[in-house]
Amino acid sequence: LESKAGEPERFDLWITSKYNSLIKNVTTQLDKYEIMRATRAVQHFVIEELSNWYVRNNRRRYWAKADDPSKMRAYLTLVQILQGVCQLIAPVAPFMSELIWRQLTSPDRANKSAPDSVHMTEFPKPDESAIDSELEQTMGLIEKIVSLGRAARSRKNIKIRQPLAKLLVELPSGTKSERMNSDLAIIKSELNIKEVEAAENLDRFLTYAAKLNFKTAGPKLGGAVKQASSLLGQLSETEIKEFVKKGSLTLSVDGNDISLSAEDIEVIKNEREGYAVESDSGVTVALTTSLTDDLIDEGFAREIVNKIQNMRKSSGFEVTDFISVKVQTTEKVGLAARKYDAFIKKETLAQSVEFSQSEIPDGATEWNINGEKASIALSKI
Repeated sequence: LESKAGEPERFDLWITSKYNSLIKNVTTQLDKYEIMRATRAVQHFVIEELSNWYVRNNRRRYWAKADDPSKMRAYLTLVQILQGVCQLIAPVAPFMSELIWRQLTSPDRANKSAPDSVHMTEFPKPDESAIDSELEQTMGLIEKIVSLGRAARSRKNIKIRQPLAKLLVELPSGTKSERMNSDLAIIKSELNIKEVEAAENLDRFLTYAAKLNFKTAGPKLGGAVKQASSLLGQLSETEIKEFVKKGSLTLSVDGNDISLSAEDIEVIKNEREGYAVESDSGVTVALTTSLTDDLIDEGFAREIVNKIQNMRKSSGFEVTDFISVKVQTTEKVGLAARKYDAFIKKETLAQSVEFSQSEIPDGATEWNINGEKASIALSKI
């Protein structure tokens, strides 16, 4: 099983570049007294880029042993950027920025030489040498692919913890597939996919049909509405795709040419069996949705990990605490979990995991593991 992957330094370089680009943007907006645009830019950066992308993709670095160099770089990068964000928002959120600044720079924190107040510091200036526009664009492309993959999963009601075999990716015209090669591990990890492959013409996984929107087309067509509806039903997929590109279609009804727009025609897209297709801004992904026995077993293992992690959190355990686990469950789940025993132990810091089909452990919590019952009990070592 693959863990969170990708080059840690690449993430550090990316978030540092995004932060310095943010400084430029916020400075420009504040100079024009565009307070709302400046604050929204900071909000987007903190929530979407720093928290939902950088921190989430680097969690394993934060969990590493105390003297791990990569862990130290991750913490240092995060602290420096959080301090910078405090300085950026200080003019518009003076009290909140001061509170966070003091928490980051108190005597028991890393930066003991920092001024006591954020309002005693200078407003940040961008480091142009740290801005890598190509890296920002590439990571933005990866984020878009991941977003579309999640949308495909959600629409098919496939949980992210259920591994899938393959994701096909069609990039915008003129974009080289090599741009995503350095970050394939991120896509695989974020979407829980075994293989990512560049592809073309993902329309082949879709079938197209068209029908008349009587509400808007009726007034235009009058008594010819039934004939127009019949003609639409006879259109080939190639003709419908051409209409989707152009946004207009001309039909010959009773010898008269009638032009119909996108609001007059409803295009229905149906995916071929075993695929989920999503598209946006020139990027299209096709997700394989069929499951093998191995994928199902791994899905059971990942569900168990998730339940154990939830129990660790609710029990107040530290992320570094080692535990022992006892599980009473069905034979199907037990066999799958034993197959991935090493993965479960590594992910949950469990020194031992014991399985039983009959005896429910003391203090156990009952869970639904993809339709199978399991009772799980934890104890700290």
